Amino acid sequence: MENPMDLKTLRIAAGTGTRTAPRPSPPRPPRPRQTGWFLKGPIPWTWLGRAMSLPGHALHVGIQLWFEAGLTRSKEVAISMTGMAKVGVTRYAASRGLKELEKARLVSVVRHAGRKPVVVILTAPALSAPTQPDAVNAAGTDDAVTSPDKKASDEESPLPPGELARCGE
Repeated sequence: MENPMDLKTLRIAAGTGTRTAPRPSPPRPPRPRQTGWFLKGPIPWTWLGRAMSLPGHALHVGIQLWFEAGLTRSKEVAISMTGMAKVGVTRYAASRGLKELEKARLVSVVRHAGRKPVVVILTAPALSAPTQPDAVNAAGTDDAVTSPDKKASDEESPLPPGELARCGE
């Protein structure tokens, strides 16, 4: 008698099987619509870093410039000094901030009497890394700390012997 649980009878013939579609991923929730005003980026971090280091309201003016540039899709904007009052900066402080940005070479400004200044946002040069001081030996000269013919242990240390052990050297 034939076994009813014979696996050979349950096998699908080659080439006749159907593929099943992969299971669809669960639907994502709808992305919320952007409401209100926002800054359009990217804003280079080197530019922001230089503006942050400037005195007064220079950073405030710089952020407003980037906002206006995002609205107009141009790096050349005419900025209203009295319009800066909307963000809490007086026109006098805005003028000083714009001069600081110009001194730092982050913007170039064309001014005409009785008209808004036309500002072009420039790319900030890369911030240079602080230079490392040259090695100075215990005698205070700028010779190499250890010369090839002299061992580090032969040199006199300005610290007492107990200090070296405490410093972990």
